[in-house]
Amino acid sequence: MKKLILSILILLGAFNSKADQYQLVPEDYAMIAVEILNGQSDVISWCDCCDGDYLKYIQIQSAYYEYAAGEGNDCYVFLSGYDEYGDWFEESVDLAYVFIADGELAVRLSDYIGLEASPCYDTFSYYEYYPFGGDGYEGDSPEEVYYEDEYIAEDNYEFEGYEDVISLLYLECGDYCWLGFTDSEGIEDEVIINYGIIPDDLWGESEDGGYILNPALEYASAYVKIEPFEIEYEDGSTGQTRIISEFQLLDE
Repeated sequence: MKKLILSILILLGAFNSKADQYQLVPEDYAMIAVEILNGQSDVISWCDCCDGDYLKYIQIQSAYYEYAAGEGNDCYVFLSGYDEYGDWFEESVDLAYVFIADGELAVRLSDYIGLEASPCYDTFSYYEYYPFGGDGYEGDSPEEVYYEDEYIAEDNYEFEGYEDVISLLYLECGDYCWLGFTDSEGIEDEVIINYGIIPDDLWGESEDGGYILNPALEYASAYVKIEPFEIEYEDGSTGQTRIISEFQLLDE
C-alpha cells in the first residue's frame, strides 16, 4: 500500500513539473518574451499538460514582467487582453503554454526563445480554430473545437464597437493617450483615446511637467463610444486594439 501511495506521489510530482515549466524565468528571457508578445495581435493560451484546461485565444492588450520576490533576477511574465468571448484575461503565464503563430503552426513561446519545454500535445495549426471575426467557435479542446467558416486572417479581425458609462481612473500619454477606467460592470480597463476629443478640463499636470488626468476628475463618470483601432508598434508591426472615438463627461 505504501509503495502504491509513493508511486502516485511520484507521478503527481512528474505531472506538476510538466504543468509548471516556465512560469518563472530569468530576466533576459522575460524581456525577450515580453517584446515578442507585445508584437503579436493575439496568442493561444493552453496548458496541454493540465487536465481539463482548454485552448484560449487571447487578443493582446499588453505584456510585461515583474521580478519574483526572493528569486534574484527571475521574473514572472504577465499577459493581458480579451479572449474569444470578450472576457478580460490578465495573469502571469507559463511560457511553455503560450503559443504564437509561426506561419500556419502554433509554436510554444518557450521553444521560440530557446527554453526547451516538455510537450504533452503534438504540433497543431494556429489558425484551425481561429475565432476572431466569426461566431463559429465551440468546444473545450483542440479535438472538439471547430470553426465553421473558412480561415480568416488576423488583419481581418472585426471588433464590434460598443457604448458605455465609465468611471475615470487615470490618463497616460506617450505615442498614444491611454485612458484607464472602470466600466459599467466594475471591470478595470485601459483603452486608447482619440487625442482630438480629449476636453481641456480632462488634463492635469504632473510634477515633471507631463500630462495626467485632472485629479478633480478622478472617478468622474463619462459616456464613451469604443471602436476598433489598428495600433502601430515601435518595430513597425501593427495589431488590433480599441479606441475611444466619442467622449462626454457626465454631471454627477
